[in-house]
Amino acid sequence: MDHDLFDVAVIGAGPIGSWTACRLASLGHRVVVLERQPAVGLKPCCTGIISRSCIEQFGVPDDVLYQKLNSAVAYSPSGESVRVSHPQYQAAIVDRSGFDNWLAGKAQSQGACYLLNHHVVSLQAGSDRVEIVFQNKESKGTL
Repeated sequence: MDHDLFDVAVIGAGPIGSWTACRLASLGHRVVVLERQPAVGLKPCCTGIISRSCIEQFGVPDDVLYQKLNSAVAYSPSGESVRVSHPQYQAAIVDRSGFDNWLAGKAQSQGACYLLNHHVVSLQAGSDRVEIVFQNKESKGTL
């Protein structure tokens, strides 16, 4: 691959990586996202509960929301509990795979390029660029 092909490389296609790629691509940067899994959203590493402000600010579609939450119960180590509720929902449980894929789709619609099955092995900073060494099933390469 041509070293001058991308302005920005994002490592990981989780929510933060895809949102960052989306924002940067929307500002005109040439963005590549390297994801070690063969598809986006295969192995999420957190629960998938997001705030109402996140849902509203980013325009998260209803089809990736499992349930909107307006109450919670907190338990102390002694076993006592307290219930907290609000008339409006405050958070939602999301389908993490669907959420991750929705964000990746937004980034790709802005022009971000996704390279799946690309595990980053190392980064080497030069005077005018960063070289990324990656490995996939077929070979090892650099960006």
